[in-house]
Amino acid sequence: MNLAGILTASAELFGANTALKLDERELTYWALDLASARLAGLLIARGLVAGQRVAVMLPNVPQLAVAHYGVLRTGASVVPVSVSLEWDELASRLGASGARHLLAWHGVAETADAAARQAGADCLFVTPGEFEKLLLSAQAEREPFECAPSDTAVLLGGHAEVSHERLAQDARALVARLRLTEEDVTLTALPMSELLHATIAAGACMTLIERFDPARARAVIQRDRVTVFQRSPAMCSRLERHPDRARYS
Repeated sequence: MNLAGILTASAELFGANTALKLDERELTYWALDLASARLAGLLIARGLVAGQRVAVMLPNVPQLAVAHYGVLRTGASVVPVSVSLEWDELASRLGASGARHLLAWHGVAETADAAARQAGADCLFVTPGEFEKLLLSAQAEREPFECAPSDTAVLLGGHAEVSHERLAQDARALVARLRLTEEDVTLTALPMSELLHATIAAGACMTLIERFDPARARAVIQRDRVTVFQRSPAMCSRLERHPDRARYS
């Protein structure tokens, strides 16, 4: 099995539906599936092999989902890292995780480059527009690598390894608990987690905000008619205290 199979299955069922949305930009299930397949091909061409680890240093943008599923398709594991890390912290994370590849947001290029050099990792920068053009030149890896259910899909901070099977089970359980369908619109103000996989499994749409801001979150909830909003207690408090909250009640 491979967790990326959640995406390939939904692309067959809901291909023309919007999978991801960031303001005016939308990615259909077909487009997300193809982009992740092309990224898998690009990473393999750069020397990535199944069983290795890839650090992903991106904010909440559509390219983050492309990166997650692209890495998983190769049989490699995703190592999520925060875009707020300093270069020495990132270098330490790369070394501790054993990641020899890094997908980094263009906004943290200097930090990522310094850390990658220190750790001896291959660094690929993700710049909107340029990244998509680069993917067009890559050979798509349509079939996800067949992993064992217990193989690591994601390596979290503290060296916690989460398997393909566990994440797939969590996604299905969340779909059932939230009763998600293709009619739902989800929003996460946290780093993409199980809600992404649940959204994709259900054929729903995930709308994104790159960084949490109370007014921005409320505006997006209203604009996109969000049905599920994943946030932390601190975010809830900021939403309640925001002076413009009455505009969105």
